[in-house]
Amino acid sequence: MSAIMLAPEHINVLIWAAIHADRTQGDLYTSTEVGGTPAVGIHSWGTRGNHRYLSAGTETPYGQMLVDANAASCAARYDDDQGYAYTYTRPQHTEWSPLELLSALNCYEYQACEVSDWPATEAKQFCDTLRRRIESRILDTSAGPGAIGPDTLPAIVKQRQANMRRHGLL
Repeated sequence: MSAIMLAPEHINVLIWAAIHADRTQGDLYTSTEVGGTPAVGIHSWGTRGNHRYLSAGTETPYGQMLVDANAASCAARYDDDQGYAYTYTRPQHTEWSPLELLSALNCYEYQACEVSDWPATEAKQFCDTLRRRIESRILDTSAGPGAIGPDTLPAIVKQRQANMRRHGLL
């Protein structure tokens, strides 16, 4: 594996996507108060038990956490700290499709995963949460059965049975 430092624009896009993903789906964290102000965004916690809320106004420190995780990965791989001070700016383009965002997220994970504790990092939690939010925009999970029991039938079986009934075979 290898690791490179991603440009600030890459981080800007991930932060923007996390804040602007469909707020009716999945892992959106909503609280009436965080530090005395209303909060809507992503909630995560790191290996040290720190809590962080990504919402409008907190983009820079959250993005810095992502940059730091990317830099730690490069340092673990090449013993070369290429970290930089990050300041969030709105991405140049915000018309990214869900598939393009998943590709950008996959790239980030690949560049940040070289640390031994990657599965327990706050950056990994961010990636997992953002992935679920993006996937929920692509997949219609309401079409599935939800909980599956012994009498639950897959859609293809239901369709076959309906076809058999139409033709008088069932």
